[in-house]
Amino acid sequence: MGTHPDHRIRLVIQEIHDADARAATFRVLAYPRRPGMREEPAEFSSREELLTRLRKAIPGIDARSLASSDSWTQIIFAQDLELTDEQLALLGLAR
Repeated sequence: MGTHPDHRIRLVIQEIHDADARAATFRVLAYPRRPGMREEPAEFSSREELLTRLRKAIPGIDARSLASSDSWTQIIFAQDLELTDEQLALLGLAR
C-alpha cells in the first residue's frame, strides 16, 4: 500500500482596513509552502468575493467561521485543512 502526499495546510485569512476604515481587503496565505504555490498571498477586494472563492475551493465552509471587527488588520480565519493543489489554485495561492 503506497502512501499519499500530505496535503495539510494552515490557511490564514487577514482582513486589512485602509486608512479611512471604510473599505477592507482580504489576504489569504497558506503554510507550509508547496511546489507550485505563488510567492505572494492571494488578495480579494471584498468579503463577498472572498466567500465566493472559499465556497468554490472548500465546499461546506461556514461564513460564520470568519470573525470580523473594526481593527486595522486582523486574522479572521486560521485553520489546518487538507487542501489539494486544485483547491489552492481556486484560492489564488497556486499557479
